[in-house]
Parts: sequence; structure tokens; C-alpha cells
Amino acid sequence: MAVGDGDQVNYAHYTDRLKKPDVLSELKSADNKFLFARALLIEHGMLPTTLDRPADSGGVRPVTEQWKTDFEHGLVLSGTGQYKEAAKQFSRSMVDGEPGTDNHALAMTNRAVALYHLGQFTRSLMDVRQALKSKYPPEMGPELYKFAGKLYKTLGRRKEAEQSYAECLRRLDESGMTAEAKRKFRLEVAVAVDKCKDCNHAESDLDISDDSDLENPFLNKLVGGKNKNIPALSAFLELKSSKNMGRGVYATRDINPGDVVAIDEPYIYGGLLLHKSCCHNCQKSPIAPIPCRRCSLVYYCSENCLHKSMKDGHNLECPIIFFVRSLPGITDLYQLALKWLLKDVSKMGLKKFCLLVDTFSKSKIDPKTRGFNENGQYKSDNFLTAYSLDSSEEEMPIDVLFFFNCIAAEMLQYLMLSGFKIEECYLGIVGTSLVRILSVLDLNARKINTNAPNMASLKGQLLQNYYYLTFPMAIALYPSLALFNHSCDPNIERSGKLSTKTRVIKAIQPILKGNQLFFNYGRSILFDKMKKEKRQEICRDNFKFECCCQPCIENWPQYDSIPNGLSAKNILNPSMADTVIKECKLFEEFIEKVGYDEFHLHLNYLYGFIKLLFTNVKRPFGLYHKCLRIIIHVHTELKHPIIF
Repeated sequence: MAVGDGDQVNYAHYTDRLKKPDVLSELKSADNKFLFARALLIEHGMLPTTLDRPADSGGVRPVTEQWKTDFEHGLVLSGTGQYKEAAKQFSRSMVDGEPGTDNHALAMTNRAVALYHLGQFTRSLMDVRQALKSKYPPEMGPELYKFAGKLYKTLGRRKEAEQSYAECLRRLDESGMTAEAKRKFRLEVAVAVDKCKDCNHAESDLDISDDSDLENPFLNKLVGGKNKNIPALSAFLELKSSKNMGRGVYATRDINPGDVVAIDEPYIYGGLLLHKSCCHNCQKSPIAPIPCRRCSLVYYCSENCLHKSMKDGHNLECPIIFFVRSLPGITDLYQLALKWLLKDVSKMGLKKFCLLVDTFSKSKIDPKTRGFNENGQYKSDNFLTAYSLDSSEEEMPIDVLFFFNCIAAEMLQYLMLSGFKIEECYLGIVGTSLVRILSVLDLNARKINTNAPNMASLKGQLLQNYYYLTFPMAIALYPSLALFNHSCDPNIERSGKLSTKTRVIKAIQPILKGNQLFFNYGRSILFDKMKKEKRQEICRDNFKFECCCQPCIENWPQYDSIPNGLSAKNILNPSMADTVIKECKLFEEFIEKVGYDEFHLHLNYLYGFIKLLFTNVKRPFGLYHKCLRIIIHVHTELKHPIIF
């Protein structure tokens, strides 16, 4: 599976328990293949019959030493007045703790206090109210209700404040306080109640969002403006087909390094399990994530995101998310597929959705125009544009296709057990659509990464691990970006923060008129980092094609073996030899003098140097690739140094 980046999936999980389903290849209809797999699972008692969790499941986030570490660190930060960092630590301990436990309530309550000190009174109150609904220690009752009263009073809500203060007094007997402590507590509450008479609305509720996670408005503009047929692409690009690669994106004019060639939004996106505190709706990483009040397995950055997610289908996903996470294989992919299915079924209604996908499956579409609407436009926010992306179902090994059909059958079974109604006549169509969605995501979804911590400490390893020092935060499907083909020597790259949802794509090498634009599909399948045989294996196994880029055809050497010297063999234009030699010496002096955090100040120089080499020196050439690495470094806003 492409999304797994090397995760090993046991495709024989189902066939090990069943006879090998060779008959699947004999069935012509995709609906029949799904219904056959489902019937086989039913016959062997492998389809779920209940939503009861196993007794030993222990929830999906058991209390661990990590919870204790995060919580205690939060207490230290809070005690020293570092409330913003404290709120983050308590958020982490909430995510790592099991909902409904004392630990979860303690983390939430302490986060509420930190948020109060940051002026986030509404968010603080939300945490307190959630903690009161949770399984908090009884002795916390009086203090919790007292704190709730303080927040209501601060927000100018006198009636709720007085009710909270009254409740905190009723719970004094649960506190275990001494008689003297209770007397002092009652006096404090009496004073607070008296002050409620003069309470006014809070003047402000300061925003404490983590600025590093916010998406800044893009000042970038597509070179040449928007493409009239594919709005996410530059007007200087066109879609063409080739024998070896199928359709791809080509330049209609010369494109320079730094030119913006695409700006795309994802059709669907979702957080990864390893980044559990991401907002389930927008994927931002808030300081104070709000847990779903039903499942507590996903989090949101705001009430607006929570409500939007419910509208887009989380209300249907909520009861079964635990079970989907328990399926064999890459569960992040399954969650994204379920989110996609429910989003569009919720939007269109089941009947319209089934009519649309059934019509699509029976239609004959020109491969070149696949995904374009009736007006001849290819839009990333259109369902059929995303749904029609290449899925390679016809080329899948029978075990893999059967695996996807069984996963889809289990996911739909859980949905139906939760009360989601699918009429018998639509079951095959919905199942087939989910199989296709899984296949499209497997082949086309890409990870949204973020920088790994403490990069500076890895300086000695940086040369070998330059393309690996990030970790995935979410996965997303970008239909317009899926039009670009792969090369082990890409000439375009994402620009901006690794964690930014909107993808701005810039040229990193000169691209001549008539030439194709290429991504690198894995950020690691690069000729200078990996041997040809390994690159070919990854492309074949993960992306279902044989790479025929120039480095693969000519078997270019890896980085350490790329020549740095200039000679008659690699100078393309002898009349420019003296100029090239002079500029190469100046570039070597440049990289010795300029710090990695200053390279962004010299982009025009870097663009000019790489254009000079592109025109006059045969590749591969060492200084060309050093310059290219720096350009990628600046475009992707990596924070660690480059070691050459």
C-alpha cells in the first residue's frame, strides 16, 4: 500500500482462513466480486455480528507512563507560569489517557486552569463542563464547581455562576475536607456569590492558537494565472498523454525555478493515529483539542469544526471508529476511506450517491479526459474527479483485490450494525464504491508531514537522512496534483510548511517548453539517495508502474559518486566553459560562507546558478545537486542544516 510507506500488509489475512478465491477473477462485475467476498465471509462466520468491544480491549488509549510524564511536565510548566506550554502538555496527556477515567479528567481540569490564565475563558469552561460529565475523582467536585462558577462569573453569566457555587457547596461532604477547611471554603464561596451581582461580560477571550500550526494566506500566484480547464494548475501547463506514462502535465512555455505551477486543496484528508491530537476536521494541531463527546477517539480544534465534522458524517463514523481501527492492514487508510464515503453519502443521500457511482462504473471514459466535468473542467472539489482517479483495480493481484473487498465488507457491516440503513439493492453498489475509494486512496493519497523534533542534534546523519527527517501528521488526496507523474529526479516540489494542508507547488529546476513536470512520489525515491533496483521495486510494488525517468534509463550514480569536476566530457557549451568554471568556484565559496538559515535570502542567486548549469553542464553534476538541495530546503521551510 502506497500510504503505508513500507508498512507490511498481510494480504493473506482472509485467504489464510478461506479457500483461495480464484473465482473472483472469473466474475466480471465489481458488484458481484464484492457480494461474493461478503457471502464468503458470512459463510465462514467472519463478518462481525455485534458492536460489543472485547472484554480485554481496554480502550484504544490505555493509561501509560507517557501519560504520567506529560501530566507531570504540565504541572511543572503551569507552576512556573508557562501556561501555553502547560496547556499543550495537558492536551497530550488527555490524548494518551483513556476517556472516562480519573486521569483523563485530571488532565482536562488542569488544562482548564492553564487556559483560564491565558484568557481563554470559554475554552476553559468547556473543559470544566466536560470534566464534570466525566469520571472525575469525587473529592474534586467542590473545587470543580467552584471553578466553573468563577468562569461563568468572568463571562458575565450570573445565573449559571450562582448555580455552580450552590452545587459546589452541596458536594462539600464528598471532599474529605476537615471541618475548618469546609468553613473557610464556604466563606470563599459566599464572597464569590456576592461578587456575582456586579459581574459583567468578559471583554475578550484571547485566541491562543498555536501560530506555528496556522495556515498563512498564500501570497504565491500561479505563473501565467489559472489554467482554464484545470484551475489548480498554471495556465502555462497542459495535460497530454504518452505511451510510457499515460497522461501527464507538460509545459507550454519555459518555466523557471521558483515559478508556482500548482495550488491545490485536498478532496479528503484525515489525521494519522500517531498524531492523535490533530483536529479531525481541519487537521490543525490546537493547544486545547476538544474531544468528540460521543466516542472521545477523535479531537477538534473548535466547536465549529466539531459540528462540521458531524454534518459531514462523523455521527455515522463515531460508533464504529474503534472497530475500523482494529481491522488488519493500514487503518489510517480505512478511516480516510470511511470519512470520504460518509461525507458524500451525507451530502448527496444514499440513492443519489449510488446512482452516480453506478453510472460511472458503466460508462466508457476516455483516459485523457477522465475526471473532467461536462463543462470540460477538472476540479479538485468534485466527487467524480476524485473518484475517477486511477485505482489499478484491474491490475491488482487477486489476493490484494480480495483483501480490499473483505475490508470493505467488514466496514459496511459495522456501519449497518450501528443503524446505518443500506437497502439490499444498494449493497453491492456501496460495497463496490468503498473498494474503489480504498484503491484510489492506496494509490494516490499522500502524507502531510511535519518536521521531526531536535533536528540540529542529527547533523552528522543529515546527509544520509535528508529526505527522511520528517514524520507524517495526516494523509490527504489531492486530485489535481495526482495528474503529475513521478521521476527519481523531480523538477517540482511542494513549497511552504510541511504541515500545511494547502499545497503550493513550485518548480525547483528549469523546465523547458514541451517537457513534462515531475514529482517524487515518496520524497525518498531519489536517484542520489537510493539504488536504481530499489527505486524500481518501490515504484512497481507501491505505485504499479515501471519508472522510466532519465536517471533510471541512464542509471545515474548516487550522491557520493556524482562527479564534481568539469571537463570536455560534461561541458555542453564549450564557449561558456570559462564562465561555468568561474561561477562554480563562486558557488563553492558561497555555500562555505552562508548559513543554512540564510539561504532563503539568496534564492535569486541560486535560481540563476542552477539555470546556468542546466544549460551548460551535462548531468548528473555534483554542484548542480548541491544547489538543488538548497532550493528544496528553502522551499519546504526545513529548519535543520544541510550537511554536504
